[in-house]
Amino acid sequence: MSYTTPTRWHNATKKQHRCEWCGERIVIGERYATWRSFYDAPMTTRVHEECHEDMLDALEPGETFMPWSAERPPKPAQTTSGEGLVPGPDAARADERPYYVHRNSGGAVFVKEGEFFEQQGGLTEEWGKHWTVVQACSIEHARAIGELTLPDKAAAQTPGGEGHARS
Repeated sequence: MSYTTPTRWHNATKKQHRCEWCGERIVIGERYATWRSFYDAPMTTRVHEECHEDMLDALEPGETFMPWSAERPPKPAQTTSGEGLVPGPDAARADERPYYVHRNSGGAVFVKEGEFFEQQGGLTEEWGKHWTVVQACSIEHARAIGELTLPDKAAAQTPGGEGHARS
């Protein structure tokens, strides 16, 4: 016996995943779909928003696919409401590119453009291992995603901060 749960939409992932359709990373701040299938064992499938649309077009109902076997389709053109920097329901935008974000021990969020971070050796050097890649349309947008998604250990350690227990 097997079955699949209904698709759930997530407006902005808080940690990285890998898209089962194209094999590319679903980066922090990116909209994606997920569902669980139960065959021999439970399995969670996560796919980019545009990969989900591509999958619906390519497969017949009940048809399966080989993970990471398709190419990622282009992101659909999206409209945004207002000038907000925080990702919302229409977070997948054609003008987004990779940035790397990091929150230091003092609670500040730092941002580097993806190409610059990689040229500096951030992917291979020890100092880069605690940085997280996000998709954003500007440095300010990347910082806003970092503020929302990176844990703030400094606030948790200060009296009255998040996670502080009072007796």
